Amino acid sequence: MKIFPLNLIKRNIAAIIILIGGSSDSVEKGALSNCSLISLNQKLKATNYSFNLHIPRRSPSIFNFKCGHLFVIGGCSAPGCHLNSGELFNLDFSKETENFKIDGKLLNYNNIRGFSCSAFCQIEGNGGFIFGGYDGNECINQIIKIEEIEPHNVNLLSPLPFGLKNATALPSLDKQKIWIIGGWDGNKTQKTILEYNIKNQTTKFCHFLPYPLECHAVAFPKIIKGIGFIIGGFDGIGLRSEILIINLNNGNILEEINNVKLLKPKENCGATCFCIDGKKEFLAIFGGWDGYNVMNDIELFEILQESPWLRREENFKKLENLDIGRNRPAVICL
Repeated sequence: MKIFPLNLIKRNIAAIIILIGGSSDSVEKGALSNCSLISLNQKLKATNYSFNLHIPRRSPSIFNFKCGHLFVIGGCSAPGCHLNSGELFNLDFSKETENFKIDGKLLNYNNIRGFSCSAFCQIEGNGGFIFGGYDGNECINQIIKIEEIEPHNVNLLSPLPFGLKNATALPSLDKQKIWIIGGWDGNKTQKTILEYNIKNQTTKFCHFLPYPLECHAVAFPKIIKGIGFIIGGFDGIGLRSEILIINLNNGNILEEINNVKLLKPKENCGATCFCIDGKKEFLAIFGGWDGYNVMNDIELFEILQESPWLRREENFKKLENLDIGRNRPAVICL
């Protein structure tokens, strides 16, 4: 159990970002139980707190449910060891107490296959969805739905038409569909964007990416609606530094941001969008793998309402690096 001074966390707070696990080495080695809670004020000054999972998890899925629960599930804890367990954290910051306890409860789900490197997406009012992943032997096609309310039951839905890992997922603007982006099917890096219909539990081809892509990150803003960001990744030959814009209405790629790229090509990074004043939004990108080393950097961009969509934030000097390098962390903004 980790205890934090709640008055310090809540003081002038504008956003809270949580980084879950990841690994300190390449592939499935060096899985981390360490997590970071980063609180930001309106001047983008950051304070970092750390806590631990019960089990190390590289590339788990993560959800922030409205009941104040942070739900982490899956991931790999060691080479070949892929988890079907979850951890539930109560993160209700509204409590008027002197200290705040982060104490995760371990949950086991025997009705699903262990997995990591899945695409996952949360639909407010509907629950969390997890697509595919890797079980240590093969790419899997399972689709999981996690109920938004306690006890957060985990249910299997109609599967994907083929096994898929290293993909990502974003919700459509009307919350009726989910876009499944890229990935690896066991044979090649995918160039596809698939459309998953939530009501009918069906998956179909929707659009092509401009290049094959896996191990990328995604995020979408809340105030500037209708777009999402596809960040970095691996194209089957090399790492990418580009950031793509996806139209969340129809799942099509709007454009590649030509004049804004990552500082260096990388894969397996984490990303999220956050707002500090109800008006200005930012895209934050954390860690990853540059082909040689696990990265501990943070890149921050202000989100614009029109093309070129992003502007690098040069004044973000209060927290230039993560406390530790993280390869394939799960990242979420509360």
